[in-house]
Amino acid sequence: MSSIHLAERLKVSVPTLLRMLRERADRIVRVGTTNRARYALRRPLRGVVKPIPIFRVDTTGQGYEAGVLELIESTGSVLDLASMGWLASTGHSDGWWEGLLYSPA
Repeated sequence: MSSIHLAERLKVSVPTLLRMLRERADRIVRVGTTNRARYALRRPLRGVVKPIPIFRVDTTGQGYEAGVLELIESTGSVLDLASMGWLASTGHSDGWWEGLLYSPA
């Protein structure tokens, strides 16, 4: 959700909401900048609430970190495929997915 929408739902001002989000930064996923920023709660995987590194392997077998997968409540995920050079449909160009990547919604 956007900060304006979250503030309205929580009945707080946007500055108060942003302070609340900063205090809980370890549990919050933020995608986008300024007016296009969207926020979601991180979802734990086996009790751990951390981003999951995604690696690519080149033709020589060398692995490189390609991006970071964020699991979000309740069943979604965030991974910016475009910044990794992968194709993503227009509906996923911002990196938000209803489930896991390329999974049916």
